[in-house]
Amino acid sequence: MWNDLAVQYQAKADSNNVIETYKQMLRVAPTNEALRKEAFKLFQNYGRPDAAEEVADEGLKIDDKNADFWDLKANACLDEGQSKPEKNRCAVDALEKVLELNPSKGDSASFWAKITFGASQPLTKDSLAAKDTVRFLKYARIGVTKFPTNGQLLPFLAEAYSLAGPVDSAVSATKQLMAVDSSDLTPVLRIAKSLADAKRGREALALAPYVERLGNADNKGNMGAILARGAFPFLQPPSDWSLAADMAREVLKLAPAASQTAKVGNFVLGISAFQMVADLDKEATSTKSCPMAQQMKALLDEAAPAMTAGRDINPGTIDPRLASMTQFLAHVNSQIKAYCK
Repeated sequence: MWNDLAVQYQAKADSNNVIETYKQMLRVAPTNEALRKEAFKLFQNYGRPDAAEEVADEGLKIDDKNADFWDLKANACLDEGQSKPEKNRCAVDALEKVLELNPSKGDSASFWAKITFGASQPLTKDSLAAKDTVRFLKYARIGVTKFPTNGQLLPFLAEAYSLAGPVDSAVSATKQLMAVDSSDLTPVLRIAKSLADAKRGREALALAPYVERLGNADNKGNMGAILARGAFPFLQPPSDWSLAADMAREVLKLAPAASQTAKVGNFVLGISAFQMVADLDKEATSTKSCPMAQQMKALLDEAAPAMTAGRDINPGTIDPRLASMTQFLAHVNSQIKAYCK
């Protein structure tokens, strides 16, 4: 009778009654594992992961050593986790039980991708950045150790390292990923941002060639913005004019010429190049160095158009330097004339 009703309700697409009918069928035959799995799949298809989890839980009350039921529970929790992030913890817990009861599951890359995905998800609605970083990194590392060229697991490892550290390992994992699969540059951008935020501009800059060579316009624009923001702190004491200039030069390769990002890149480059000349001047004068004077000339030739293009970012900073440019250039030209014979 119950089976006939279920068929009738399915024919009418009456999901609520289908679910209730299957629940009645399971009450009549609670140990029917095939029926339980059929009900679970049907409930999932109806967009009712909560009902599907209930089916799995009822099965676990009967046999809590059944790895398949734990796997069903994990699937339900992962689906529920999309709207209820706290369910993501339940998914990882359930998958740990699967591995405990059936260690052979660990021979599959898809299992490690599944448990690592669960651990990578947020745990609360209040903070989507709140993740179980310990288990995220743990399972990402295990997965990549077992499957070192898996293009699905490597992005997880790079992200996990970017969240839990060390950042050097995140860079290494990202480069490893690019050697395997360079179709998605999202991990590169994520790690570059982490590095830039940590004031590790040189390491962030080292990832730019991947984006320059393989990225689309959006990738390049995003990387340019990351480097532009990351370069700004190097203008502040203790400044690193050379690094700021290198980052700004890369920004100008990546960002659209008329963009705000390009303006920032030009501002940083103009200030950095100008200040490098100021720092070099004393040594060039005392040593009467021709190569140093020629380097200063090249930097001023770079600084002038860059400051002009980036002036809108902060006219008060740019204008005094532009005003002194003619005099400074004449000074450097006289050094070249005197030292380069």
